[in-house]
Amino acid sequence: MLTLGRRTVTLLVISALAVIPLAGCKSSSVKPENPSSPAQPSRGDKPGDSAQNVTRIGVLRGGYMGIGGEHTGWILKASEDGVPAIEVDVTKVFKEAAALDGSRVRITGTLITKKYVERGPVEVLVASAIERVP
Repeated sequence: MLTLGRRTVTLLVISALAVIPLAGCKSSSVKPENPSSPAQPSRGDKPGDSAQNVTRIGVLRGGYMGIGGEHTGWILKASEDGVPAIEVDVTKVFKEAAALDGSRVRITGTLITKKYVERGPVEVLVASAIERVP
């Protein structure tokens, strides 16, 4: 009969636990996003991406997170009931967005469809201008 020491069993368990999460990973053909801006949406330059210029009004909120970091961290919540919030990329207007977090704002920018690995296609408003509104 084979007996394993406590240290050997512990090392086997730790090794198994380290390998299990790797079993569900996607293939290496998925291009990683730019590490300097992990939530940076594409600009509609890939086949299948769509882009259009829009202006939206709502309450800007920061501090959001998504699975695997797949979120810009910002949303614009519409004032009307039943209208869903939209994810916002505030990279170009970050200082203004940080100062207006929690405020009612008007955001002008480009509406794109960002194709996240885990979340799938998500509409993202890439802000080019932001201002407080009453």
